[in-house]
Amino acid sequence: VEGIEDITKQSEELLDLLYAGLNLENAVRDRHIENIEAAITKVKKGGYEKVLATKVHEAETLLVKLKRLEFLKRQVMELKQQTIAELKSYQQPPPIVKFVMTATFLILGHNGKDIQKWNQMVVLMGKTGKEALKRRVQQFEPDTMPWNVATSCQEILAGMDTASVADVSAGAAAFYV
Repeated sequence: VEGIEDITKQSEELLDLLYAGLNLENAVRDRHIENIEAAITKVKKGGYEKVLATKVHEAETLLVKLKRLEFLKRQVMELKQQTIAELKSYQQPPPIVKFVMTATFLILGHNGKDIQKWNQMVVLMGKTGKEALKRRVQQFEPDTMPWNVATSCQEILAGMDTASVADVSAGAAAFYV
């Protein structure tokens, strides 16, 4: 009877570990902040951090990125129309502003040909309703962005940081990712 109880306990612990790991994998795949946090907490409470160290690290890294993206979305949503008007008012924007907005529109799914000229981007910034810039940023899901677009945007924004963008334009800084 003692041996069976030990085996039963070990089996339950192993099942709990497997469920915790599976739960963590599913949360990472689904990319929902609350689910990832709950899955990480379950792993830690179960004492499985060492066994699932790689998965926990991956989940925590993704969590940081998702929280930053949510923060950036909130920043854009808090933009006043006056700030977007400032961006639209440029006849010839400073290069850093044009680069940031080019990356923004690429991330939102625009073709490079549609945004080669600043006046094309101004038109897109002026859209309303479902096509409004703020709404599109709010509805953006990062896992839908093709890898080549992410790489292109990284190249466009290379050498920039939030401070350098903000020094030129507060409006562009809100879109800087």
